[in-house]
Parts: sequence; C-alpha cells; structure tokens
Amino acid sequence: MTAYLCLGLWSRLRFLGAFASPVLFAVGVFALMPGLDVKSAEPVFTGGWLSLHVALFVLAYAAFGLSCIAGLMYLTQEHDLKFHKFRAVFSLMPPIQRLEIVASRLLLAGFLLLTAGLVVSAIWSRQMNVRFAGDPKIVWSFFVWALYLTLILMRWKFAQGGRRFAWGAVCGFLFVLLTFWGSSLLSPIHKPGP
Repeated sequence: MTAYLCLGLWSRLRFLGAFASPVLFAVGVFALMPGLDVKSAEPVFTGGWLSLHVALFVLAYAAFGLSCIAGLMYLTQEHDLKFHKFRAVFSLMPPIQRLEIVASRLLLAGFLLLTAGLVVSAIWSRQMNVRFAGDPKIVWSFFVWALYLTLILMRWKFAQGGRRFAWGAVCGFLFVLLTFWGSSLLSPIHKPGP
C-alpha cells in the first residue's frame, strides 16, 4: 500500500489504483485477522534486522505486483489496438508507451528492494549465527531474484520490450504468487504461525 501511495503522488500513475485497490483490500482484511499479533505487557523493541528484512521483501513483492498490473494493462491496450477495439473503460487508460515505462521502472524498483532484502537477510543471519544453506525458501528467493534479473537484462541489454516484457512481468509475479506459500511451508526456518 505504501508503494501505491508513493506512486499515486504522480497524477499519471493514479490509474494503478483501480487495479491495486482490490488486492490492497484483501491484504488489509488478512492483516486484521485476530491472533496474528503477540500481546505483551511492555513494548518490545528487538528484531530490527528481522523487521527490515520483512519490510524490504514485502515492498519488493508489492512493486512486482504493481508491475504485473501495469503489464496486464499494457497487454489489454495492445490487444485492443491490434484488433481496433475501443472499449469505454479502457479508453481512459494511459498510453501504451507510458505503461511499458511504468512496468519496467516498477520491476527495477522491486528488484533493488529484493536485493536489499537479501543483503539484510545475510547480515541478520550472521548476527544470529543461523545457517541457511539449502533452505527451500532461500533457494526460492535467489531463484526469484535471478528471474527478475533476467527480465531486467532482457529489457535493457537486449531491448526486449513491449509484449514480451509485459508477459514476463505478469508471469514472473504469477510464479511468485503461486509458489510463495509452498516455499514457506517447506522451509524449517520460515514456518508461518506459532
């Protein structure tokens, strides 16, 4: 939500709100579920590296999600332009060139946040003397990092833009959505819940 609020400051990017708001609503309802927070008599201010680690990963996935939405909008616009369809709802969408720029910049921002999250994870694990070698969630995280690095290199080094890039952003985020919980459940370190 923070990523969208920052992007919403620019009037040219406010269109993302129509696509991001249902997802943000679902996340907000999930966050209100009882039993997710641990109550204590006094506030405990420990675990700064862990909080930073989680925040960076959440912001990275949020940027990837917004990039996916921009990619879907790009593919919709391209399809409508190709078949000369002018729907009333989609006529209010931004130009196709702007969608491509927004998707690529969001993907780059997400990649940088994911990289920072991995670096913070390494620092935190050294301080806690935790060995993550072979952990499924860590292997999955590095695979996601390599996937998005490949998309970024294809975009800027090999000039693969447009439709291929939009499909890459959409498929990359779908992969993250479909495999996130599985990799978390397989990981002995990242088990959700108590």
